[in-house]
Amino acid sequence: MLFNLNSDQFFVQQAFYSTTNSMKKTRLFIVFCFHLTLLKSQSVPFQRVATLGKGMALSWLERYWLGDPYRNFADYFDVNGIQNRKNDLLVMKQMGNKTLRLPVWFTGWYSTSSTNPTVLTPQYFTAVDSFVRWTNDLDMNIIIDYHLGELNRQNLSTETVRIANIWKSIAARYATSNPNRVFFEIYNEPYDLTSAEWKNAANSIVASIRTVAPAHTLIVGGTQYNDINYLDSLGTLRDNNIIYTFHFYEPFIFTHQGATWVENGLPMATTGIPFPYNGATMPTMNPLAKNTWGESSYQYYNINGTVEAINNQLRVAYLWQTAKQRPVYCGEFGSDALYGDVASRCRLLKTIRQTLEAWKIPFAWWDWDGGFKMFTGNTPSVSALPECFVDAWGMTTIPPPPSTGNDLSVDLSANVAAYQPYTSIIYKLVVTNKGTTAFSNINIAFPFPPNMVNDGSVNSSIGKWSEVCSGGIKCYTWAIPTLVANTSADLTLSLFNLNTTQPITGVAKLLSSTPADVQTNNNQSILKLNRVAQNAASIVKKPTQRIPVVIQSIYPSITEGDMMVRLESIVEREIPFFIINSLGKTIKTMVQKIDKGTNRFSLDVCDLPQGVYFITPDGSKAKQVPTKFVKM
Repeated sequence: MLFNLNSDQFFVQQAFYSTTNSMKKTRLFIVFCFHLTLLKSQSVPFQRVATLGKGMALSWLERYWLGDPYRNFADYFDVNGIQNRKNDLLVMKQMGNKTLRLPVWFTGWYSTSSTNPTVLTPQYFTAVDSFVRWTNDLDMNIIIDYHLGELNRQNLSTETVRIANIWKSIAARYATSNPNRVFFEIYNEPYDLTSAEWKNAANSIVASIRTVAPAHTLIVGGTQYNDINYLDSLGTLRDNNIIYTFHFYEPFIFTHQGATWVENGLPMATTGIPFPYNGATMPTMNPLAKNTWGESSYQYYNINGTVEAINNQLRVAYLWQTAKQRPVYCGEFGSDALYGDVASRCRLLKTIRQTLEAWKIPFAWWDWDGGFKMFTGNTPSVSALPECFVDAWGMTTIPPPPSTGNDLSVDLSANVAAYQPYTSIIYKLVVTNKGTTAFSNINIAFPFPPNMVNDGSVNSSIGKWSEVCSGGIKCYTWAIPTLVANTSADLTLSLFNLNTTQPITGVAKLLSSTPADVQTNNNQSILKLNRVAQNAASIVKKPTQRIPVVIQSIYPSITEGDMMVRLESIVEREIPFFIINSLGKTIKTMVQKIDKGTNRFSLDVCDLPQGVYFITPDGSKAKQVPTKFVKM
């Protein structure tokens, strides 16, 4: 038999053998149809698990501890850093990875209500949305993983309901995504629960997901942190479209050596442990591990720290898959990079990879660029992989980076590297299509650098420069309708420098395009201008070229209507004053009678909308700094 029949199936077959021949035929047909239906339902997760292949876990969206505890960690990751993560996927793809496992701290994204948890940080979902879109563009899979949940025996009833409702919200958001590419891992590493308690909770969560996403394959593991040995006590859930996962960090004393977060680090205190066991290089046990379970792990490492021991432990998953006729997946394995020597880590990786591949069990490494990373340095790239990791990961050849033909570059490098106060400077921004396909609907952001205002000169070879979006929101974008392959477009923008002693930094960045650009390493350009001495600094000593009117102060500088302006003048006459908005446009002109010496007069700005403004007098050919004020 291809199937292990449960008691209900067994009863059907027993009843069949106690009937007449005609009844036998009828019941045989029923049993055949039942098996055919079961086979069809089981074939979906088997087909999909076969596409997972090698994978990587990107530890980023679950690191809530990086946030401010006084703000409930709500600021734990920067939404603006999402775009930089596209390059990670390109390197993963280059390494031969087919699947991204994405751990997410969803419990912190939602309110604590069990029956109606609401999204607290909706902007965070743009990160998950981006990864779903990018993996699809690269022909990769994605596993959306509910990581670091708060389910335990004390809150089992209410938290199960809450997780089920949170998952209903998540699954509804991605219900229209490709079910052959997008997988839902319902809960990472449950613990402090019996297998029966967790199984009931898992069935409830699965049922909730199925109300909105009936076609997506779900991923479920056993208790004790998805321990491989707890698959058997978990058994199978009622839903057939499930892949069963396990995590494998054996030999633990090697993979977590030196880990201070494991029971205060005492069991893991011994470092320098090799794999496989080698008596000649095995270090002396650290005294801190004495009288902990780390002591017995050390004593039996000559047995458990071998290739044979690893194969025997992984066989548990293979035998379970064969017996239950359900697909399995190794969702995590890896080793700490701080204390494990590279050669030993490579040997363990190769042992596990080859064993799992022989049994056709896909897997994901933990993790991409954190403490268990394969790379040297802080920037993941194939060139940063030690040679033994290239071999251990099964990369017989290193392919070139994947290319979809979509590559736009943003460049500010054609500009000067210094500025003088009170002078205009021409910025040149160049966008080049380095790909093989045409782009359309290109939008580039180039906000004015601090201490600079537009003096009115903007020219673009293609497209349109926009200073104000609808609703009065300042956006400063350059929209290019079309840019064919191997061509460039340029924009020149003249900005006036206000006086400052600090360097000026300008940033230009690609916002969007059709199709999306997956080559992200050149989608942003930064220009830093250093201040140089003002050539005309000594001019004020010459009476014929002195600035006739200088504003000394404005009070209050933040106002709802009236301000008092104090200025010094070397002339007696009517002087025009210009009020300029933050975009550099003159929006109001007024004439004031000025005497020689110190002058004070009231300025009414009630008619101005809220915003930042500058006031400057006109009375000299010499440039001078406009004075800033804020209208509330």
